[in-house]
Amino acid sequence: MTDKRLYQITDILNDFLKPFDCVAVAGTDFAYYPGSNTIEYALVVGDYHEKTFMDFTKQLFPNIKADPFLWSLMHEIGHNETEEDFDDEDWQDYIDRIDSCSCDEEYYNLPIEYAATYWAGKYMLNHQNEIKNLWNKLAPTILNFYKENEVKIDDEA
Repeated sequence: MTDKRLYQITDILNDFLKPFDCVAVAGTDFAYYPGSNTIEYALVVGDYHEKTFMDFTKQLFPNIKADPFLWSLMHEIGHNETEEDFDDEDWQDYIDRIDSCSCDEEYYNLPIEYAATYWAGKYMLNHQNEIKNLWNKLAPTILNFYKENEVKIDDEA
């Protein structure tokens, strides 16, 4: 049943991603691969990074109440949508600075990361019906995945 749920989640995501010319694949973390316009998504993310990312999104968009999965997905789409806003020098600077970031906050404020998160928040504000429809399809499917795989779900999340 696990494979079936992953296929369902991926299908829902790929339907949503069509207008962005991206594809989704299940993986171990959220990532964007520009050469193939692929967004990797994960159903389990480390608590520490999730918390710091969500704190960052709340600083930028305090009125958006969205699940970390949704924020992460939209952030990766944001990379797709903003990658051409940066030239080769910007990308090289980004690559050079990634490993030297002393904390998540510094990383999230790198111009390329910030732009992706900012795009995500603006999109969610300006396309609330599309986001709601996506989440209404996605959330029960993810929940069923967790239930079928006996993943403990925190009721306070």
